[in-house]
Amino acid sequence: MTKHTHTPRMLAAASMAAVMLAGAATPAMAHEAAATPTAEPSAGATAARTTLDDTQRAQLERLVEDTHWWEDESGFPLDTAAVDDLSERRERIQTVLDGDGTDDPALLAAETQDALTRLRARLLDDTGLGDDITEHGSLDPALYTPDTWDAYDTAVADAAAMRDTYARTTRNEATTLHARIGALRGKLATARAYTADGAAMTATDDGWHADLRVDGGALPDTVTVTNGNGATVATLPLKSQRFESGDKLGVGDRIGEYSGTGRDGAKLTATVRTAAGAQTTAALDDGAPAPLTRDDTGEYTTTLTAPLGTGSDYFGWDTARAVTLSDGTTLTNPTVGECTARNEPLMEGQTALTGYMSAKCTVTYTGRAAGGETVRVDVNATRTYAPALRLTLTATGADGKETTIWQSPMESGLRMNDVTLPSLGYDKVGDRYQITAAIAEATDPNVRDVTVRTRLGDNGARLFDVTFTVDEMSRGEDGATTMKPVTRTVTVTQPFDAPPANKPNGQAVLTGFLVNGKPMDGFSADRTDYVIRAKQGEKVVVPQHADDVTVATGPSRQTAYTTVQTWDVTGPDGAHSTYTVTLIRDHDTPTADEAFTPPQPAGAFTDKENPSETNTDLYSVGYTVDGKYTPVNRDSFTIPEGGVLSWEAYAGQVVQATGERVEGMTWRYRLGVLAADQSTYAERTVTVTYLTAATHKAQLDNIRVDGADMPAFDPERTEYTVGVENPERYTVTPVFDKQSGMSVTVDKSSERAILTAVSADGLTRRVYTVRIVQATETGAGTDMLAETGTAAGAAAGASLLAALAGIALLATRRRRAR
Repeated sequence: MTKHTHTPRMLAAASMAAVMLAGAATPAMAHEAAATPTAEPSAGATAARTTLDDTQRAQLERLVEDTHWWEDESGFPLDTAAVDDLSERRERIQTVLDGDGTDDPALLAAETQDALTRLRARLLDDTGLGDDITEHGSLDPALYTPDTWDAYDTAVADAAAMRDTYARTTRNEATTLHARIGALRGKLATARAYTADGAAMTATDDGWHADLRVDGGALPDTVTVTNGNGATVATLPLKSQRFESGDKLGVGDRIGEYSGTGRDGAKLTATVRTAAGAQTTAALDDGAPAPLTRDDTGEYTTTLTAPLGTGSDYFGWDTARAVTLSDGTTLTNPTVGECTARNEPLMEGQTALTGYMSAKCTVTYTGRAAGGETVRVDVNATRTYAPALRLTLTATGADGKETTIWQSPMESGLRMNDVTLPSLGYDKVGDRYQITAAIAEATDPNVRDVTVRTRLGDNGARLFDVTFTVDEMSRGEDGATTMKPVTRTVTVTQPFDAPPANKPNGQAVLTGFLVNGKPMDGFSADRTDYVIRAKQGEKVVVPQHADDVTVATGPSRQTAYTTVQTWDVTGPDGAHSTYTVTLIRDHDTPTADEAFTPPQPAGAFTDKENPSETNTDLYSVGYTVDGKYTPVNRDSFTIPEGGVLSWEAYAGQVVQATGERVEGMTWRYRLGVLAADQSTYAERTVTVTYLTAATHKAQLDNIRVDGADMPAFDPERTEYTVGVENPERYTVTPVFDKQSGMSVTVDKSSERAILTAVSADGLTRRVYTVRIVQATETGAGTDMLAETGTAAGAAAGASLLAALAGIALLATRRRRAR
């Protein structure tokens, strides 16, 4: 609010502009009580007649007229002394005007003017204008509204000008102005719109009051009250204080009462509240604490969640468990309500003992808090038995794109059987295949210790042995439920079509392949496509050909444990053929993405009030890293390395998270939320991608050209120039960390080779370009770009592609078949 400031227009009145005769002194105003000035008479003044010029004569004639006007026409009642004084002065002036007087004209004019000024001021003060001016000076403009003050201030300024400026003023004019000032004074409106420390005050029967709340737990010493003009009208002191408990156990309000009188006489009061105390919470075992709040009966209550189960009964409750309040109180001896159970078989015809079962009951603890308040804690105890899992088979190409090949239903691990899937085309045999298991959500996982071993079959078939432990439920004669762990292995087989019988064209034929120095089994002069299984060590593959046949290595693609290499063969008749060898190697060590298992999602409770008993919205969803929770306002997001999916639930809500792998490092979770009324249910789906250094990596450790490492290779540098002996026939081999799960494709021509690395999570891609030039004697095989960068790390070790592509350089030279 803009502060209103008034500036009085009067009280600095202008002096009377009297016409001065030659040698006259300035006349004093009547209210200054100055003595009448006396002039030294000139020599011979008492004996000589006075001679007047035109200006002097006009001044004296005007004074004669003024004395007549104030006496006869002003309307003011003059007493005898005033009339006599005016008459005597008029006669003296007239004598001088007639040429007979001996008075000094200047002195006579000054004396007469001063007398008239004092007379005018006295007469105007008698009408009340003097009191009006005095009262105006005692008032504070900041206490009144601008419009009423401005009108009053203008009228008083007119009075000051009338009183302190020489002018003929009738009694009627003076009394009229006095009446107007009085009326405007009565209309002055106090600038109310009070605020107390910024809070609006409201009118009461006898004054103004404000209710305020402050943070910090401490009451202020004073409360400042301002009016509508922004002026401070009072500073209210703290008169008393008290404590009042609230709806949250352990938390209340400290209340202060403030009062005083404003400068404008208004009675002002304020009540200030500030939160005091600490919220009392209840917790079961090491579970999350929940705040206790007062219900309609005056009892402090809260609801906790906990799993059922004892050492001897999977669905039982241990009555020795206690609820602990944060004020140190312990609640024991609970009342266990009736438990309800329901069965939902996961497959048609499946019995309840091998399918899904859940049980729920309410356990109630009662007692008194440290302050004597009555406390009740209800525990919603549940337990779920779900011995089920779902298997998903995915394929990842060298471009990093992942495709779901097959997915089983969520079925009991006690009944799951071996599966042989439909055969895939031969062109898919070189992709990387991975099988993952999604475990049905249960209180304690009833399927666990899942491991996958990959084996190879005919034509590159993948055989996945999925081994896991599953709980089998049984009931005793006493009705108690117990679990027996069972270890099972299920084999999923993904076969592939046999290599196509592509025949070479014309004389563009190979005579065979050497594999680790030995002729390849199954080579046929009528086939150009082959699959090789590798057990241990590297496979060195060298194409064999006649002297008049030329061979050049073609594009290749690699994933962690597969390599697809092509050779372009040209015969003496000009015919062209393309030979393809796909090498697949068994592996016991999983890649980073295969080995990754996300941590179990975990939630906490917010201290914010639950909007309703039927509310199924979570307060927030996000992730936790190193104990720090970060909420995310989206249903799809990434989680940094080491992070876990997390949420904040309202008091009384029960949350169950069920997750399954979508692809790569991406998981989809269904967050089932049971409202505080323990009846209303809803689900929210979130999709998260877990970031790890290994699976987010997309960079090469080196590039080998014609078998030689790139000099001064820097993984961050993506462009190089290399001289080779023959740009038409050279080899390029990427060196990379296969255990990271990344894939690399190589596409080359006589001018350049392009290598594309894609991270296992599919989020990162890096393209390296090697420009190929004809080698010189001084520059053969060296990087010809004058760039520098961070030194490359150690190479990832010998790779299958290096074996295939690197050794293939030998086959580009014309030689006889071995």
